[in-house]
Amino acid sequence: MKSGQLSPVRRGGYALFGTAAAAVVVAGAALASSSVKLVINGNPVTTDARQIGGRTYVPVDDVAKALGLKVYSGGGQIALRPAGGANQVGKLQGKIGEELFTGKYKFIVNSVVETQKYQMKYANNRIYNQTVTAGQNEKLIIVDCRLKNGTALKDEFVFYSGTTYNFGGNTALTSFDETSKAPHAYDVAPDEGSPDGAFVLPGAAIRFAIVFKVTPDTRPKDLVYTIVRYAERTEDNGTTVRVSLAK
Repeated sequence: MKSGQLSPVRRGGYALFGTAAAAVVVAGAALASSSVKLVINGNPVTTDARQIGGRTYVPVDDVAKALGLKVYSGGGQIALRPAGGANQVGKLQGKIGEELFTGKYKFIVNSVVETQKYQMKYANNRIYNQTVTAGQNEKLIIVDCRLKNGTALKDEFVFYSGTTYNFGGNTALTSFDETSKAPHAYDVAPDEGSPDGAFVLPGAAIRFAIVFKVTPDTRPKDLVYTIVRYAERTEDNGTTVRVSLAK
């Protein structure tokens, strides 16, 4: 191994949790002193915590696994990184039927259809109006999608079609006439509202459809979709992918 190069750490390394050391290892980690249970972002983590000299130590690889990361060491440092190395970048652009991986989440556009009326198929009773009808001089473009949680923690994602707030990030339908259109509605089963948010367990996926209202001559070019975590909905945050819809 070259000098300064990081290599994967074998199990057994412990990280100190207490005072500033916790913030260095992982933001948002908390330790319940009475039960010695590690909780990261509200999720309990199975781990072999040890108390030595009044300080609590937790295996670094347990923390990394909970965050969907891998531990690398070398050159006098230990780093928590996505599996595959520091420079591994998921594919953020593709086409219909191609799965895109951000490093944490997997996104795919299953199909695109044009219609005048759409009856939602994923929505639950939190969605009041489940029938969308195109108005005069309009048509509907329905983009059917799947979002998979590739981390080891339960997460919640925003599905927001309004324009009052920027909860939806950069999500839009672009066309060949160089215009873009924000979503009119989401066909999804949310767990809460204002804005709509849905939980996705580790390794699980959520199916949903994005409904756009456009002019009859619109030729869809790309879907630009921003994956926004519910906890970060008020921040200028999120991961944006782009899928070509051209036929």
